[in-house]
Amino acid sequence: MVSDYSRPPMLHEKRSDIWGRVSSRFVLVDQIGRNDRINQQLNWLIQNRRFITTASGKAAPYLHFIVEGLEQKDLPAELALLPMIESAYDPMAISSQKAVGLWQFMPRTGTDFGLRQTSLYDARRDVIASTHAAMRYLTRLHQQFGGDWLLALAAYNAGEGTVSRLIEANRKKGLPTDYWHLDLPRETQNYVPRLLALSILVKSPHGHAIELKPVADEPYFITVRLARPVELAQLALISGIPKKELQRLNPAYVNGNTIGGPGHLVIPIAKERLLTANLDTLARSGSSVHTSEMQKGQSAIAATP
Repeated sequence: MVSDYSRPPMLHEKRSDIWGRVSSRFVLVDQIGRNDRINQQLNWLIQNRRFITTASGKAAPYLHFIVEGLEQKDLPAELALLPMIESAYDPMAISSQKAVGLWQFMPRTGTDFGLRQTSLYDARRDVIASTHAAMRYLTRLHQQFGGDWLLALAAYNAGEGTVSRLIEANRKKGLPTDYWHLDLPRETQNYVPRLLALSILVKSPHGHAIELKPVADEPYFITVRLARPVELAQLALISGIPKKELQRLNPAYVNGNTIGGPGHLVIPIAKERLLTANLDTLARSGSSVHTSEMQKGQSAIAATP
């Protein structure tokens, strides 16, 4: 049975709070300047500041992982706020159009980017898989729309076909083809300015009486590779990791069992030692979950046949 712990790399020296780190890299508003549509969304967000506070707290388990990924790929830091707009940082979110997860992938788009969807496992809810897919998708859209991030974001929301058709329609009329001049659906007209407005508030929360929940600038989770399926409820019972925490980090497992998944489990990094210590208890108890001897520094979790 092969199993290991996987840790995300640290690209920067750790700071006390990640919001300062991410906001220090915001560039989009500075590049384009503020306008009435951004200010309108700014006012809306200030009036709904509780949404920002709640969503910033929900971001805690995932934000460091996302920020590290964006920096590795040299993508705009503002994209770390996209799940706040899309799903309020809730991996279980599902829209009326059947978009799912932190990044709100539609079924077909998810499939196009390798996010497997079955009755047992929906990778659109897998925080790791969906984040990698979203970054690939956004990178492709950025390239497709000539390096224009506003058009790329509009296409992420409305679909690349919609944006391409509107660009072509404006071109035929001799009109500007930038984001601000396209006759986009109302939701998309608000979507990009709202993200930009949110970046202003995250960069200067105190100046706008906004409370961001503190999020440590350090990895929150690690992954454990599994040789065989496990029940999350059973693992929670004997590992000391609350079931809700396991579910929050592993929302892609539809039935609370890792059957049909990618063969890994996400656990809080702070509970790594606790889990390792309790693995021996699993074996001694005769539970259906047991440990195997591995190379130094490795542990395994597996269910007996």
